Amino acid sequence: SPSVTFPSPEGAGRFEETKINVGGIKRTYGLYVPDPAPSGAAPLVVLLHGPSNDIASALSYSGLAPAADEQGFLIVLPQTSRKTGTAAQWSVAHDRKENNAKTDAVLGLGVDTFAELNWPFGNADADFIMAVVDAVTATRKVNEEMIFATGLQNGGLMAARMICDYPDRFAALGEMAFGPVMVKGCSYARPIAAVSVLTDGQRTYPLTLAQ
Repeated sequence: SPSVTFPSPEGAGRFEETKINVGGIKRTYGLYVPDPAPSGAAPLVVLLHGPSNDIASALSYSGLAPAADEQGFLIVLPQTSRKTGTAAQWSVAHDRKENNAKTDAVLGLGVDTFAELNWPFGNADADFIMAVVDAVTATRKVNEEMIFATGLQNGGLMAARMICDYPDRFAALGEMAFGPVMVKGCSYARPIAAVSVLTDGQRTYPLTLAQ
């Protein structure tokens, strides 16, 4: 697992780091418990960091901690097994064929496929994220009808994949600064609310990509 530093999050709650073994690999996730702590079953937000973040900096960058304190929800932050930086990308594509397929999701990066960015593919990350969700719901009082997924850039695409793969587990999706939802293999078992936030202040996934 990577070495991760944990500055104090911008909230009054508690940030905990936990190791979990998934598929024979020890991986890390963080959990933000708001202050005051929820008295009953709390909503859970799964926050997936971007390539320039680790789990602690993603929590600070997102600004979700103060909102969690106010609204009484938990935030769980899985960490990629790869180092922070350009290699710290989630496995958005299910397989090599999908990784090599043309997608509008990365047009803002000047390429046509995930493979051109050397992004990994497969199910290891999705399995890890769901193992983290299961671990938190098993040890905390979580309202399992109010589990949400969000992420930044590549983490936003991974959040979209999680919604597609597990529509029975997530209530809604929110993505920040990433391309259109072009994740393949989505289940249409039930409708799920989704919002994508793009801005004209960054070049990776510009606002014009949503037009």
